[in-house]
Amino acid sequence: MKTLEQQITTLINKSQNILIAPPQDINGDALGGTLALASALEKRGKNIHFLVPKKLPEKFKLFSLEKSLSYDTFMKRDFILSFDLVLTVNNQNFNNLNKVPLINIDNDPALSSVSEVIIKLIESIDENLFDEEVSTFSLAGI
Repeated sequence: MKTLEQQITTLINKSQNILIAPPQDINGDALGGTLALASALEKRGKNIHFLVPKKLPEKFKLFSLEKSLSYDTFMKRDFILSFDLVLTVNNQNFNNLNKVPLINIDNDPALSSVSEVIIKLIESIDENLFDEEVSTFSLAGI
């Protein structure tokens, strides 16, 4: 029987167009984890987009967010159908997500943060994905 990480890795490997959805009330952990995961999956040749709130806190504006989408775009009824997979990061709001496969990445009581959960997931996909950018985003989340 496959472990949960192996099952998630298999689903990610089968998917090409992936949306990462952190919570609208984003914090550094969720943003760092989202950016690390987005960067790592892009290196695997995936088409990645992620959501960020319209009013991103000033302290987070140093990150490159060119692949980001607004939550307003996300809430449009058929927008979600353009993705093969949705990964939520520390986000319990699953409205509008019942039409595509969904993986919810949330805190694990045995780990310090959701970013640490994402680090373990990236390691299970391919530990060679940890370049300077992925490592920086990962550390920013922790």
